[in-house]
Amino acid sequence: METPPEASEAAVDAEVPQIEPNGQDKAPQAETSGTTKVTRTSRELASQHGVAELNEIRAWYLYDWANSPFYQVLDTLFKIVLKRIAELAEAKGNFWSIMSAGSYPPFVMWLTAAVQTLCLLTFSTCADYEDLKTKLLRRLTFIGSVFCGLTIFCVDGSLWPLAGFLRVAAGCCFILCTTFYDAYLPLLAASHYEVVSLTAEERSTKEAEVTDEMSAKGMMVGYAGGTILTIVTYVVQLFFECDRATQTCSDFQQLFFLVLCCSMVGLWWTGFALLAFRGLQPRPGPALPAGVSIFKLGWTQAHQGCLALCKYRHCGLFVLSFFCFSDGLNTILNLAVLVQDKSGSADSVTLMNMLLSVAAAFMGVFLWSSAQRLLGASSKSVLLVQLGLLAVCSAMCVGGVITDVSGGLYIALAPVMLTLGSLQAYSRSMFAQLIPVGQEAKMFALYVIMDKGSSLIGTLVTGVVHTTTGEYDPTFWYCIFAFVVGAILLFFVDPVDGKAQAGRRD
Repeated sequence: METPPEASEAAVDAEVPQIEPNGQDKAPQAETSGTTKVTRTSRELASQHGVAELNEIRAWYLYDWANSPFYQVLDTLFKIVLKRIAELAEAKGNFWSIMSAGSYPPFVMWLTAAVQTLCLLTFSTCADYEDLKTKLLRRLTFIGSVFCGLTIFCVDGSLWPLAGFLRVAAGCCFILCTTFYDAYLPLLAASHYEVVSLTAEERSTKEAEVTDEMSAKGMMVGYAGGTILTIVTYVVQLFFECDRATQTCSDFQQLFFLVLCCSMVGLWWTGFALLAFRGLQPRPGPALPAGVSIFKLGWTQAHQGCLALCKYRHCGLFVLSFFCFSDGLNTILNLAVLVQDKSGSADSVTLMNMLLSVAAAFMGVFLWSSAQRLLGASSKSVLLVQLGLLAVCSAMCVGGVITDVSGGLYIALAPVMLTLGSLQAYSRSMFAQLIPVGQEAKMFALYVIMDKGSSLIGTLVTGVVHTTTGEYDPTFWYCIFAFVVGAILLFFVDPVDGKAQAGRRD
């Protein structure tokens, strides 16, 4: 990567841990240009916030249980809602002529990713300051839950604009909450009750192990919560859905029980989040810079974060890699849902497949973690193997396995689902270890921006391909490209050197 200009390096250096040859930190520098001093090492971080006890760590896991159904249930079902409601509107001549009804879900996903990126750039990094991380996590959880609940009114084809708006609004709340939640991970790992008493290399090694363990456990707890709610929504669909293949169904019958299940996600999210907030501590950062607008602060910090990615070479390389393979993963998951609905599958069948997918992702976290411990492999090695596997699965889809082979959907996508949860957990864990100390919310905001910003590409490709060809399958070529490029970039990331650059090694 290019070295930034000296002026930009100076701006980043204000936040870089300065280590003396004897391993001790230099004295903190005075605040300049509105830049607030950040914590210098993970040990100081733990001293500042106090020990993270088991009850607080469990509360952190519980929030994953609360919000994961948004991604696992609502995100999947809403693609069907958007496609169905657009088709109903198109049949009545009330839909846009510039795109096909099948392109409406990718368009809304593209718009959601664009607005999410703007929200992240504006608001997310302010959570590094004071106790805003906790306050915003609470408030946006409740606001997002309300948007989820309002989807129950989208029961007519003429309401397709409302459905799109609610998906965008709820998605923005969800992604900000995810950023604030993820920003707790390096803070809790540095202050973990098994880490704080250790020193030097032993501490660094244990902190990395704890980060991997917490990320994996949080993901497993989240998938468990998603599985439970998926079962509930499956039962609702099984008993009450109108089977379009055998019955004539009104707009209401085709949409109501789908949007009912989406609204249930909001109740689940806010209900269990209330329990999580009882144990999750604020763990505040420094005071907000004097005289700086909170709206300007996010963009300023995002700019500094981008400069930091140039300064911290391995963190920057990982983010570029993540930008590529996360979009490939999101694209292949979106395509799976749309291909199923295009085939005319009953909604209960789609939910059953989703339930199997969630169960496979949950199982995959355990299997990949067990394999890593057994083989003594690094997180980087596991991620490289997983990206290779995903590229092979995408190639199978390009080869027509989904459409030409009986049960091809399961053959091609079963390995993807077994890899999904583990890939997300290892990515989050590896990135947490490469973040400069004291810049957790800022850097996790960039992490999520890379995830959602990259989706602008995959969803655009999907929409253009379907509008021009009427098919989704050719988009899998893009998935192959994304996984291969992501793996090449990841190969050049050195986690050990990256942690040293980030100040996470005493």
